[in-house]
Amino acid sequence: MKKTIGAGALLVSLLIVLLTALPAAAISEHPLPASSFFAPSFTDDNKMTTQSRDDYPSPTSDFFVNDFASCLTDEDKSTIQALGEELYKKTKAQVVVVTVQSLGGRDIESYSIGLAREWGIGDKDDDSGVLLLLSTGDRQVRIEVGKGLEGSLTDGKSGRILDSYAVPYLKNSDYSTGLRECYKKLVEEVYSEYGVEGYTSIDDTDIGDYSSSGFGDEKIDLAVIIIITVLVLITLILPGRIIRKAIYHGGGDHHGGDYHGGGFYGGGFGGHSSGGFSGGSSSGGFSGGGGGFSGGGSSRGF
Repeated sequence: MKKTIGAGALLVSLLIVLLTALPAAAISEHPLPASSFFAPSFTDDNKMTTQSRDDYPSPTSDFFVNDFASCLTDEDKSTIQALGEELYKKTKAQVVVVTVQSLGGRDIESYSIGLAREWGIGDKDDDSGVLLLLSTGDRQVRIEVGKGLEGSLTDGKSGRILDSYAVPYLKNSDYSTGLRECYKKLVEEVYSEYGVEGYTSIDDTDIGDYSSSGFGDEKIDLAVIIIITVLVLITLILPGRIIRKAIYHGGGDHHGGDYHGGGFYGGGFGGHSSGGFSGGSSSGGFSGGGGGFSGGGSSRGF
């Protein structure tokens, strides 16, 4: 009886939300222009960042490893990529490495936050992104922390991680080792924030509470029933032109990715395809999930 009541309450709640949202969806027939999503951003001290999209390199299809300065060995690239993919699969968080030869005359703080925002690193709901940026020509390194992780990866802790795991190697121009060790520590800290110990041989059942669906195995049938009910209601209520728009244009009025068993797919923050933010692409690569940044993190020279 308790399970039935809980399921019924959940179904009623979903129906109320759906019926409330549909009138607004029917009124809005035209999505906002893409330019509206790239409005000028402001830092904490209310100074407008002036970097344009052309000032930053485009992410690689691997996304977690972007070695534009050719600092990493092939082995370390593979290690970092594997750790990044596993972390994303388990938590939706994204830790990204970027190396550049020059910051173009800018300070590393403004370059880092601009790049992190441009790529949309991290999940858009949790703001769970981290950028590890190295400029070889400027001999500077920075950890940029997404808003959702600032409580665990504080400015002080980020600085200590750089001092202990990156700078000793970077001083000797051993960039690959320094970035690898620093990356491993950052991944470990993010797992800890999500309540997962360590970052190797992690079983899916260890973090079942963090799955996006929120349903256990025993509730799969209930989830299917609810989904079918919602789809039927959409078919009956939405105007025909809205339905056709959703079918032929991939749901262009929506700006959130669809869940596909472990990742959010659709268009990336950088406009790889329509549909909004994503954590993956149809070509098998990865992209940003639309995470937000407010300037948390730490920088070091070496």
